[in-house]
Amino acid sequence: MKKNVVILVILILVCGLGGFFATCMLARIEESSAEWKIHSGDEKSAIERCNSAIELDPGYAESYSTRGWAYEKLGNHTKAIENYEKAIKLNTNDSKNYERLGYTYEVIGRYEKAIDIYNKAAELNPGSAITYNNRAAAYNKLQQYEKALRDVSLSLKLNPNADYAWDTLGEAQLGAHMYDKALGSYTRAISLNPNDGSYYYRRAEAYEKNGEPLLAQQDKAKAIKLGYLGTGSIKK
Repeated sequence: MKKNVVILVILILVCGLGGFFATCMLARIEESSAEWKIHSGDEKSAIERCNSAIELDPGYAESYSTRGWAYEKLGNHTKAIENYEKAIKLNTNDSKNYERLGYTYEVIGRYEKAIDIYNKAAELNPGSAITYNNRAAAYNKLQQYEKALRDVSLSLKLNPNADYAWDTLGEAQLGAHMYDKALGSYTRAISLNPNDGSYYYRRAEAYEKNGEPLLAQQDKAKAIKLGYLGTGSIKK
């Protein structure tokens, strides 16, 4: 109850008093509901909620960002980019919008563009482990492993228990021919998240490079058992 009162007071301060207050509050409720819809896997309903929020308050950047996130989850990268760019236009100081936009560009293979956008996200929020990790992943795709190692080290310093960052580190080390270290990083990722088949698959690659084919076969079998068939993915 106390939490609800605090939220209401904050909304009053943000939106101001008067008739606009009710509309503003409803828009934020709709956007918040959209986020929960995404978390529950119902992206289409999330988009509908965001549409309602934007209709109520077209100047609220968060609604566009959340709608972009829903489109991203549905694989509609064009719509995701459009919404993130609108959110940034309305609020140029929210690092999350740049982070999400960079991620979308990374997914579609525009790695240099993604890096440029991650640079802005890191400038606004130098404490985001995800930004450094995803920028490192983009550097890996460009085979700029020294830069990837630098960024993922920053990410792990901020969040040493992020399994995806250990995976990114392993990829950078593998690309830099540091096979023993890559094996250690992938093993750490697996210890933190043993149900992600991609980690076993990539550790198998490191075992192959390190001249250990039997261990590589075992890891590939484990990856397949967990439902991973060798397709790539970007961490987030």
